[in-house]
Amino acid sequence: VGENIHELTVPENMRNIFIKTYVNKFKSIKDIVSFEQPAKEEIKMSFLKKDRSIIITKFRVDYIIKNNRNIYVVYFLNNITERIKAQKEIGIKKKALERAKNKLEKAVKKAEKENKIKTNFLLNVTHDLKSPLASMLSFSKLLLKDDTLPEKHRNTIRRIDHLGNKSLVMLDDIYTFSEIMSNKIKVNKINFEFQEILDDIIQFYQYDLQKRNIKFINNVKSIIKIKSDKSLIRKVFLNLIGNLLKLSNKGKITVDFNQDENSFLFSIKNTGFDFSQKEIQKIKDILDNKNFDIDDTDSVSWLNLNLCRDILKLIDGKISLGDKSIKSPKFYISIPQ
Repeated sequence: VGENIHELTVPENMRNIFIKTYVNKFKSIKDIVSFEQPAKEEIKMSFLKKDRSIIITKFRVDYIIKNNRNIYVVYFLNNITERIKAQKEIGIKKKALERAKNKLEKAVKKAEKENKIKTNFLLNVTHDLKSPLASMLSFSKLLLKDDTLPEKHRNTIRRIDHLGNKSLVMLDDIYTFSEIMSNKIKVNKINFEFQEILDDIIQFYQYDLQKRNIKFINNVKSIIKIKSDKSLIRKVFLNLIGNLLKLSNKGKITVDFNQDENSFLFSIKNTGFDFSQKEIQKIKDILDNKNFDIDDTDSVSWLNLNLCRDILKLIDGKISLGDKSIKSPKFYISIPQ
């Protein structure tokens, strides 16, 4: 036990416990003295110390020895106070852990439910907004076909048409992102020529390119036939080039092309802008799917890089940032052949 016996108060019922547990199992005293190795049953027994603290022990009879007419009992006491305390603490911690686990599971289910509600809300709202906006753009195109319209009004309508198309693209991006988040998006693979996408993007950003005095250099001269989702790939290049276009009022945006045995490799760069190391790190965090902070001092938000990353993942492609040690690194996009 590790304690001086004089410091302990022996339980008054110790003799009764011994008799009940061991002696009563035998029919006569003869059976007891002839039994040299009783069943080693253990009894939990508490002792009170003089300082009023309690020691918890396990009491066990190891041997009953006969010596002439006397009977000697060899018993064993094991101090299990600390073990009992530890078991109680473990039990308390297990219950606390179980409560925390249940609380976390409820919070996760609640967050998933709320996220589903938000996603469905975005899907419905963007879908409802796209239809009237598309109708308005159709009217603007009809007005531009009117040869009697004064040039001043024609320029205003062109501006309305341009901004309306950009708004429609933004709504479509939100809709696509919501579909990805809710696992509702479907990849529709078709055969197409990549040049069609670039021609469309150049036409889409013609107004911004002229306004910002930026040249678009398309070094993709060869005919590249791709079998993939044309609409999704267009979104990737449209968003990335759009972000690079916002960075400066000079320079060039260049698109280069290469390929290996398995992939088509594209690189895009704005030569008229130098990234800060903070922006380079943010772009890297987004592409690596890490958390990042939105800062109003950034040149652009780069939030739609999340969409580019997730779209390319859907079609087994990838987007990455080139040499991060230089101030104007290239973006690399790989699309499987």
